[in-house]
Amino acid sequence: MVMIFNHENIMSLDKLYRINLINSITGAKSANLVGSKSKQGIDNLAIFSSVVHLGSDPPYIGFFIRPQTLKKTDTFKNIIDNNFFTINSIDESIFKRSHLTSKKFDDNQSEFDHCSIEKTTINGFYAPFVMQSKIKIGLNLVEKKKIINDCTLIVGQVQLLSINDNDMDDFGRAKIHEMDIVSISGSDTYNRISKIETLPYISSKLKIEENLIEKKSTI
Repeated sequence: MVMIFNHENIMSLDKLYRINLINSITGAKSANLVGSKSKQGIDNLAIFSSVVHLGSDPPYIGFFIRPQTLKKTDTFKNIIDNNFFTINSIDESIFKRSHLTSKKFDDNQSEFDHCSIEKTTINGFYAPFVMQSKIKIGLNLVEKKKIINDCTLIVGQVQLLSINDNDMDDFGRAKIHEMDIVSISGSDTYNRISKIETLPYISSKLKIEENLIEKKSTI
């Protein structure tokens, strides 16, 4: 049975049910660990499903962070204080441990230690990277922008990228589907990623009817 929800229906749903529903209907999202370091030198690690590509020239990547009105999170404080953070991919070997980083730890505790995730450093970059991650990105903060629901978009410029050359194709694409990297549906369901097909670039001269639209079945 197809269900139709209007705004009033949605707002009247049980809170947890509504969270799960709205958080999952947009489809699978990237799963990443954001690494940062406090002024006191405490490493922080937190899982995010809101990382988004914002541009390639220059290379900007952003992620959304929850409202900071009641208590500022370690991730937010560290990035604002020190201007550096890392984004690290999550694969099947560490997704359960990565999920644990959503737990609230004391300010003097590091998720690396309590969630058994190995830390690494690259070229003296200030913020910590995840050793097991197959894609490691180091960024500096260039902008923070509050949006309508008091969440904040954190925008970073890529300063460092670590990826195995075997995990890229000849055109520079990361072969995510071959790297056991996972995605997230909602806030707690992890999925494998599989490739269907790489389609051609769509130029204004492309004849769509001849190249991309499948012929209708005659059955």
